[in-house]
Amino acid sequence: MIQTSPNAPERLTDGSTWYWSRVFPTLWSTLLGIFVVLLWMGVLGDVAEAAGVRAGVTAAWVGFSVVFFRMFGSLVDVWLDGDDLLVGDPARGTRISLRDVREVRESRLRQVKSITLELGRPTQWGTSITFVPKGLKTFLFPYASSPVADRLRERRERLLTPG
Repeated sequence: MIQTSPNAPERLTDGSTWYWSRVFPTLWSTLLGIFVVLLWMGVLGDVAEAAGVRAGVTAAWVGFSVVFFRMFGSLVDVWLDGDDLLVGDPARGTRISLRDVREVRESRLRQVKSITLELGRPTQWGTSITFVPKGLKTFLFPYASSPVADRLRERRERLLTPG
C-alpha cells in the first residue's frame, strides 16, 4: 500500500472485502432465488409438482440466504492508526483502542480466512468486528496463522503489559 505520510493509517483488510461482504452473498442468494422461482413456475418438470417440495426448497433458500448474509455481510474495513483501530472508513470511521480488544480470533478452516476482534465494550458495530485480513491467502496456506492477527495480538499484549 502506498502511504501518503508516515502517520497514515495502515489498512489491515484485504481489497476483496467489498466483494465478500456485498457481491458474494447477493450473488448466491439471487442464483438460489432464480432456482426457486423456476421451481414454483413448474419449469423444472414433475419434481416441482408437490407443494411440500416447493415449500421446502423455498425455506432452504431463505435459510441459506440468511446464513450467507450473516456470515459475510458483517465484514468491515479495518485500519490501524497507532494504537487505535479505525473501523469502516479511515477518515470518518469508528475509532477503537487496541486496549478495548479482548480477544483476536481467526478462522483457519473456512474458504475465506477472517479475523474476529472481540471487544470489551459495545460499539456501533456491536461487540465484535470481523474482517478479511490482507496478505496470506487461504488456498496456499490453509492452516497458517495470519500475519495481521499475529501483529494485532502482539501490539495488544504490549499495550496491556505494564512497564
